[in-house]
Amino acid sequence: MANLNEGDLGRELGKAITAIAAPEELELYDEIVEATSKPRTERKDNPLGFGVAEGLTSAVAAIAYAAGAELIRIFWEAIKPSLATLAQDTANEMRSHFSQKIKNWIASGFKEPPPARMNEKQREKFVEKWLLEATNNGLSDTDIDKLHAALRTVTEHEDV
Repeated sequence: MANLNEGDLGRELGKAITAIAAPEELELYDEIVEATSKPRTERKDNPLGFGVAEGLTSAVAAIAYAAGAELIRIFWEAIKPSLATLAQDTANEMRSHFSQKIKNWIASGFKEPPPARMNEKQREKFVEKWLLEATNNGLSDTDIDKLHAALRTVTEHEDV
């Protein structure tokens, strides 16, 4: 079955409700739904206001359609907390997996490609920031040179 949007699911559920409540109206269901979906100003004069041909109106099918759509909305609202939990669980699992990639990269002595990419501008900005921090914290020129070399080592892999 193809992915259905909320409206399609509501329509399908309304049709199933109609099949139970008023099976004799089932073959008119799509026409009634189309007519009831029109803005009120586009509907033909009709006691029920549906705008379908005489004898084709059905309060059952129209109500079943609306009820089906509402029930689908209720279902989506009901699962929102579960979806949020699933998304959080997935994010945590991805973070754990990414953390392991970082550990493997560190363990390789930075010989493996890093787990994420950094462009040249980001790399330069990163190194400059920490060299300035080192200078502002009074590190010696020798220590700053060592830090600079280390930062370049971890940020200059050709795949960064």
